[in-house]
Amino acid sequence: MSDKYSANGRCCRFFYTEEGNCCKCCGRHAVYVVLNIVAACLHLVNAVVTLIIGDDKLYPIYETYASWNPYNGTCTSGTYIVGNGTNKFVVNPRDKKHTYTLSLLWLIFFFHLLSFLFQFGVALKCLGYDYVNKVKRGVNPMRFVEYSISATLMLVCIALVSGIDEHYAIIGIVVLTLITMLLGLVSETLFDDDLMGVSDKSEEGAESKADSDTDSKYNKKQKSVFTRSLRNALESDSEGANVDTINKAATIATYVAKRSSASFSRKIGWIVHMMGWVTLMAVYGGIILRNFYFSVGLSDNKPPEWVSFALLSVFALYNVFGVTQFMQLCCKFPLHMCRSDENCEPQQGYDGSNGLNVAVEYVYVVNSLVTKTLLGYLIIFNLVIEDRRVMCSI
Repeated sequence: MSDKYSANGRCCRFFYTEEGNCCKCCGRHAVYVVLNIVAACLHLVNAVVTLIIGDDKLYPIYETYASWNPYNGTCTSGTYIVGNGTNKFVVNPRDKKHTYTLSLLWLIFFFHLLSFLFQFGVALKCLGYDYVNKVKRGVNPMRFVEYSISATLMLVCIALVSGIDEHYAIIGIVVLTLITMLLGLVSETLFDDDLMGVSDKSEEGAESKADSDTDSKYNKKQKSVFTRSLRNALESDSEGANVDTINKAATIATYVAKRSSASFSRKIGWIVHMMGWVTLMAVYGGIILRNFYFSVGLSDNKPPEWVSFALLSVFALYNVFGVTQFMQLCCKFPLHMCRSDENCEPQQGYDGSNGLNVAVEYVYVVNSLVTKTLLGYLIIFNLVIEDRRVMCSI
């Protein structure tokens, strides 16, 4: 770990503080660290309560396959005949077989437990994750790793209670959700403030502030003047070259290079972010909501109100994650202002106080807790505890 996160040699054992130290004696706790730990503990409470009050309910999952049977003179609706002469077969492309079973109770338990393990783990100094520094840079890779698992389990739960029991649909939900979260991870990483090459002012002190002031000092007009001066100096005799001009021009070159690199990375980040919206809408709208409303439209009776509420509320809360990242990206790199590279100026998300990156972390932590708590207890209280299903024999 970097020296800037030590506490002048004093002993630190547990959680990171705002200065990057831990909770024993080394400084004031960052609010988002405390919030993250509290939320993690509440996830653990949810997991324990789920096991205490829940009852295990199993959902059979079926796999559709095409069966080939000898033709006996009959051909039912939905099947077709292949072959000729005496070598004919009846093919039923919609045969179904039970292949495995999923436990709704344990799915709920594990997405609560995973949230606790990941959120509590990132705040532990002994694991060396450097949570505080990552939040200030606007990245938290372990968050998306956890989401890729827990969000997948949540959507599988939603699929089960909405009537999806097809193996291939479950696989599609798992894969698309995983891809969505990994795209969010890549997009956030491409917007990492470290890619701008600007140090954190709060940690580097006056030196970093001076560097930042130097960066802001050279506006477009000055860049043009120094570039022109450098060209004139280099065209003259090297012994008479203006050293001050060359040094200033070198500073400008560094400034332009790191900003250009950040601009390119963030343009790619925008593309990746938009791809994440496509996969999210495919998994939730194209599979889950489409199946639910199609089933409702063809049924004589409607499902319980809580099922519709669970589907729509979780869908809305899922979109909060995407909208949060969208707003973070807009603040750091507004595309509507970037019609040309000259007008493109990537921004940092942390200014030495409670900046954009920290606010985004608050939203992610709170929304994750609210979404998982809401979904877990909706299913537990309405289905697992009082399950009125009568399962027919498989």
